[in-house]
Amino acid sequence: MSFSSTSPVILDEMRIHAIETLDSWNFEPSKLPEEEVLVCTIILFEALLCKEGMEDDTSVSLGVPLSDSYLSTND
Repeated sequence: MSFSSTSPVILDEMRIHAIETLDSWNFEPSKLPEEEVLVCTIILFEALLCKEGMEDDTSVSLGVPLSDSYLSTND
């Protein structure tokens, strides 16, 4: 598992799949693997925190660890 003080970087393929999953009328997070639920959660927080000043107002940061299989490395 990789820990970073910066926002996690989600692989493009996983991001596209998660957005398609979130966009589905029949979105059922309880049927997803834990890693996919985490990616969907991050995408939802990214959407929320893109509003100007929201990160400061909520004191929430996206600097959380995810499974290496869903992160790209910045070597």
